[in-house]
Amino acid sequence: WSSDVCSSDLSLSVVGLTGCEDLMDVNLPSQLTDDVLTDPANAGILVNTFIAQFETGWNNQLYQNFGREASGEVHLCGPCGVSDFQTNSPSFGSMAKSLRFSKYVYSKLEKDWTATQVPLRARYMALSSLYQGAVLSTMGSTLCEVAIDGGTKQTAAATLDQAEAMLTRAITEITAA
Repeated sequence: WSSDVCSSDLSLSVVGLTGCEDLMDVNLPSQLTDDVLTDPANAGILVNTFIAQFETGWNNQLYQNFGREASGEVHLCGPCGVSDFQTNSPSFGSMAKSLRFSKYVYSKLEKDWTATQVPLRARYMALSSLYQGAVLSTMGSTLCEVAIDGGTKQTAAATLDQAEAMLTRAITEITAA
């Protein structure tokens, strides 16, 4: 008797699950789509994106500055008996993404999207400027030379001057917002 009950329970479960298969079909995109990038209703998502990129870069930068000696780290491969000295920094990849993306968002807010479309427009512009300044400040105070978006190499002092200009703009925008 109990095996018949188990078989019928299993059959009902399978029928029940197959009847609900549409409910389990969920598409969760891992990347922002073009529609998200161009729709002013998503401005908050875009701002959170460049903030997250900066925070990733900042966390990596702290690891680089305080977790390593002599600008590098020995990576050991236990089972293979090999080690190498690495000096590359993963932090600037994320920071460069944050800089580029915050510039993109600022441009959309300034030229394409109105305050009616994005009620927090002034605040988002200030955040964009603030994070651009933070990235440039970090790069200028850490690197000897910087090339931004494939431009010419510039000195740390020139990069810090750009950071100051962005942070000054951010203060003006914060006051206005």
